[in-house]
Amino acid sequence: LSKKRADQEKAMEVLKEKYEKGEFIEAKVIGAVKGGVIVDIGARGFVPASHLDNKYVDDINAFVGNTYKFQLIEFDPNPEQRKIILSRRAITEAEEREAREALWSEIEEGQTRRGKVQRIATFGAFIDLGGVDGLLHISEMGWNRVKQPTDVVKVGDEIEVYVLSADKDKNKISLSLKQLLTNPWDEVAERYAQGSVHTGKVARLAPFGAFINLEEGVDGLVHISQISHDRVNNVTDVLNIGDKVSVKVLDVDFENERLSLSIKELQEKPVKEEVKEEPEFDTSFLKEEDTSFSVGDKFKDLEL
Repeated sequence: LSKKRADQEKAMEVLKEKYEKGEFIEAKVIGAVKGGVIVDIGARGFVPASHLDNKYVDDINAFVGNTYKFQLIEFDPNPEQRKIILSRRAITEAEEREAREALWSEIEEGQTRRGKVQRIATFGAFIDLGGVDGLLHISEMGWNRVKQPTDVVKVGDEIEVYVLSADKDKNKISLSLKQLLTNPWDEVAERYAQGSVHTGKVARLAPFGAFINLEEGVDGLVHISQISHDRVNNVTDVLNIGDKVSVKVLDVDFENERLSLSIKELQEKPVKEEVKEEPEFDTSFLKEEDTSFSVGDKFKDLEL
């Protein structure tokens, strides 16, 4: 007699019933093999790698030792060609559908929600809010200029995000991080009054001037005409990115979040050299009506 074989036969009966009813079954992943993993369901079952999740799986070994719900998709109890194939993908797809419907039923503009960074692109990051991904655009990652998304977030990070908009018909959600941060421009009027002097760093250069970063989220423009008292043809001839400079605030446009700055206002204005005028030569003697002499007569007594 074999108790092991008896247990397997009993397990086969239970599995057959669940297979016919389409019921789910919990099983522990006991090992990884080529193309998938092995699970213990009273007998050995096989889960293809493509059926482990509804998303691409990088490392199937990460599933080993964990218990999941599975669905039997192929079942042949015949001892000679026993075949038990399971799938977790169908379950994760169903769970995701439920989560997606739940999310769309409650999400709306102005909410703060927690999500997980799913993937990153050059223009931003996609945040999984629970069945639906929202886009956190690079321009919404902070009040300061962000060069690349990876400077702010990494794949797998769990973060709080602000919902800018949610369109179920287009399946599109726009998110923001900076809306949850204090806008530095709320206090700009107090700290950067017209005529005040500050130290900043050259952040960007353009043909028409240089943008000076005064603090996180606050940049001001030094127009090319305000760089020096001398004529500046190319901004790069005078300034480089990263240079520390002292600037004077010329104007504050709070509504449009713009600061006009000057470097030359803090420089001593060069004194122009006076040009001495040459004395005028007296030619009064060359009047047309005076014809009683020659030019030579007038010059002969002059000391040259």
